[in-house]
Amino acid sequence: MNNKKLLFGLVIALLTVGVAVFYFNQKPSETTDSSENSQVTDLKSGQQDIPFGELPKAFPSTLPIPAGSKVLQNFSASTDGTVQSTRHMSTPQTLDQTISTYSTYFQGEGWQEISSKQVNANAKTLLLKKKEDTILVVARYNPTTKENSVEISLTEIKR
Repeated sequence: MNNKKLLFGLVIALLTVGVAVFYFNQKPSETTDSSENSQVTDLKSGQQDIPFGELPKAFPSTLPIPAGSKVLQNFSASTDGTVQSTRHMSTPQTLDQTISTYSTYFQGEGWQEISSKQVNANAKTLLLKKKEDTILVVARYNPTTKENSVEISLTEIKR
């Protein structure tokens, strides 16, 4: 009988530890703090959230932001010599306008267009390259909310 109680207690303790590990490894949720200057770094993944009012460091300061756009997410993540910086924002532009805006801009900055594809009726992508670095632009339409968004990800190879 004592062995069963000991085994039961051990199982409960392991489950409790497992739940605690799962809970504490979750990405921090958005806070209702109105301060846009707070930064949160998830040390485990190397991801750093960037205040909405700032561009990720690697992004050019002249990056076009269409009037009426709203930043939804800004972050950078790094692993083993690679840094990925991403800005996700809503945009009043259509999918075609968004891809055209960023294709023209980045090609004017010396980036070479590798591909531009219509993924489906609600998404288009643009892939550009400069040396070993890449930029992926994903323009999306959400039929539920009837909103357009764009996600721009710059992947830099650091040596």
